[in-house]
Amino acid sequence: MDALEAAADTLHYLCIDAAEAVLENNWWARLGIPAAAVPAIRRSWERDDFSLYGRLHLGYDRGHSAKLLEYNADTPTALVEASVAQWFWLQDIHPGADQFNSIHERLIEAWRRWAGQTIHFSSIKDHPEDEMTVLYLRDTCEQAGRDHRPVFIGGHRLGRPAKCVCGP
Repeated sequence: MDALEAAADTLHYLCIDAAEAVLENNWWARLGIPAAAVPAIRRSWERDDFSLYGRLHLGYDRGHSAKLLEYNADTPTALVEASVAQWFWLQDIHPGADQFNSIHERLIEAWRRWAGQTIHFSSIKDHPEDEMTVLYLRDTCEQAGRDHRPVFIGGHRLGRPAKCVCGP
């Protein structure tokens, strides 16, 4: 586990270096990044915007280096499964055992960086996976003592814009 954690840390920083190379070399078109998105990306990079969560997909064969297959940064798909569901499964199978995973604790700690600010959470209304993931993120934000508000995005049909409904 220590070797995988070290590999994950190294790969994360290599991905940041790769992002910096894209910015320095203007490789937008090469990567299929629309020109309209470039100013916002540059501003985010210059502000050093906070990144909450990333999911590395690794290939690993004991005795060899871990290989990065995919990195999903700030896309919390499978977050509930990797933290809450995995924890309850472990407790059902091995009561009292602990796990290496510290996602839940790290999310709470991460939200503490946003002292004095209201965090807005957005999800697609009536999309169970989105709603559950955002509900879990809101719960960790609340456990960190931060103010938060939902912003729901209504469903839409092809050709019709989505309706945004802001909750209380």
